[in-house]
Amino acid sequence: MRISKEIENSISRSITEIEEASSAEIVIAFSFNSSEYKDQKYLWGVIGIFLGLILQSILLLVKPDLVIAFYSVLLNALFFFFLFYYIAHESYFMRTLLISKRKRKEICISKANLMFQEKHLSGTMERNCLLIFLFPNEKEIIWLPDIGIEQKIRPADINEIFFGLSGFLDDRNFIEEFEKRMSCLKKLLSCNFPPSKENPDEIPNTMWIIK
Repeated sequence: MRISKEIENSISRSITEIEEASSAEIVIAFSFNSSEYKDQKYLWGVIGIFLGLILQSILLLVKPDLVIAFYSVLLNALFFFFLFYYIAHESYFMRTLLISKRKRKEICISKANLMFQEKHLSGTMERNCLLIFLFPNEKEIIWLPDIGIEQKIRPADINEIFFGLSGFLDDRNFIEEFEKRMSCLKKLLSCNFPPSKENPDEIPNTMWIIK
C-alpha cells in the first residue's frame, strides 16, 4: 500500500470532521513495519549455514573421493549465512514467514502502546484521545482509547466499526471504505462526546507516519 496525497487528504478530512462534531481527539498513524525483526534475519542466516552444510554433505555422497578443506567448509558457511541474512533483510515476507499471525499482532499492539506513551496522547483535557494505528504490511488495524473513551464507549462498539477494514489496506477502495467507517465513528463519538468551546483542538489533524 502506497500512502498517496489522496489518502493523506482523506484522513485529515475525516479527523477534522470527527473533531468538529465531537470533543474527542483522533490520531491516525501508519507504519509499514511493526518491527525490524532483527532476530529473524539472524535466524535465517543460521538456517542458511545448515543448508550450506547439507549441500556439501550431498556433494560428498555423490563424489565420495572428493576432499573438502576445513577453510572451504568455513567459507561456505559464511557465504550462506550472509546470503540468507541479506535476503531476509530485503524481504519482509521472509522476515515474517516463521512468525505466527498472532505474534505479529502482539508486536503491532506493543508498538501502538509505545507510541501512545511517547507522544503523550493521554495528556488531553478530557482524556478522550483515540489512536487508530494502521499496519498495511501486517494487514492489522490497532485502536487504543484513552481512559475517557473507555468509560463511555464499549470496546465492542468500536470493534464493530473497524471490523473487516484491515482487508482493505491494500485495496484501491480503501479510501471509500475508510471514510464510511470514519462516518460511523463520528456518530458514535458525537453522541458520547458532544463538541464544546472549552475543549480546544489539542492534536494536529494530520496523519502520522511512524518508522
